[in-house]
Amino acid sequence: MTMNDVEWIDEDGQTRVIAISDRRVPPSSIGKRVECWNGCKDEKTGNAIMTLLIIMNEKRHDYCANCCTAWVVSRLVEGEN
Repeated sequence: MTMNDVEWIDEDGQTRVIAISDRRVPPSSIGKRVECWNGCKDEKTGNAIMTLLIIMNEKRHDYCANCCTAWVVSRLVEGEN
């Protein structure tokens, strides 16, 4: 699995470096947020970190602010209908 680092400017004008995973992930069901695909956990509570939906280069991504990784959301994931 390879990753590419990309600079992204958020809505507040801050530049962030995000690792884009080459793993494509299925869309969340009915717009629900999903747990980080790297398995990030909150250190205080032990709960899973939930991803945020972001759009970069006109593609939807699940983004984890904890590990600064984004995954392309795709309906073309193996095993998906």
